[in-house]
Amino acid sequence: MHGKIFLDTNPFIYLVGEISPFYNKVLDYIAFGMEKSAKFYTSTITDAEFFVKPFADRDFVQMENYQTYLKRVGFIKVNINEQIAKRAALI
Repeated sequence: MHGKIFLDTNPFIYLVGEISPFYNKVLDYIAFGMEKSAKFYTSTITDAEFFVKPFADRDFVQMENYQTYLKRVGFIKVNINEQIAKRAALI
């Protein structure tokens, strides 16, 4: 495969929060991508969205778990700028 997989905020919420029934689906999807040597991506927007609740709840463990998943899988962080946002809107 050697493809690219981009995960937005919701899959990380399900994964880190271990929210059923999506938790296992996200794990399976990531495992499938790893088996196929896919590259994983997320964005700084995902960070901003994900951190809202943990900051409000002062849940620093949740924040650390999120960052651990990113590192463990090897997610590449995409910095979104205006040009990328406009291109995404066209898609």
